[in-house]
Amino acid sequence: IYYGIPILEDGFEEEMKYFGKVVLPVKSMDKHQIVIYCGTFSKVLFPGVRIGWIAADKECIRRIAAIRRFSELNPGMIMQAAIYEFCINGYYDRHIGKMHRVFRKRMQTALKNLGTYISPEWAEWVEPTGGFLIWIKLKKAPTSPNQLEDLFNTYKVNAIPGNFFFLSGCPDTFLRLSISTLDESEIEEGIKRLSRVLEHMFNN
Repeated sequence: IYYGIPILEDGFEEEMKYFGKVVLPVKSMDKHQIVIYCGTFSKVLFPGVRIGWIAADKECIRRIAAIRRFSELNPGMIMQAAIYEFCINGYYDRHIGKMHRVFRKRMQTALKNLGTYISPEWAEWVEPTGGFLIWIKLKKAPTSPNQLEDLFNTYKVNAIPGNFFFLSGCPDTFLRLSISTLDESEIEEGIKRLSRVLEHMFNN
């Protein structure tokens, strides 16, 4: 059934899938030109780029471009030109290949160490197929609002409570772990420290 409702597809992690089969975007099945597909260079190059792209119907692009001109009269033309040269000369594809090798190894290290040091009685998680993040769901709620923060400070752990990422709160306790800036040895040490936090939390 075709309802004609526009879909905004955020493909910001499209290039960061390095396990399993490639999943085609919804835009690839868009026969009625109602999907607006967005992507960005910020995740795969560096955040300061702030350059992205949109694949959509020509009239949709025209209207979006008109709206943008009201909010940004002088876009970064030098950066856009640099990204263009970076792409057409093949450096972007080479960068993606290197990024996959580096982050695949980091993610494999993280998942291996989670399985080694984090008891299934403490937490559970779904193995991601790419990206920089692992979401961990704790099987026990903190005894107080500050318990996790205090334990993180004690064991020198830096993990972000997942409730910050829910619009209307969440009854479960999640942790958001990032591997984006850590090498394999740092990832292993971080998960060891996290295991001490959870051991203290679940055994006291």
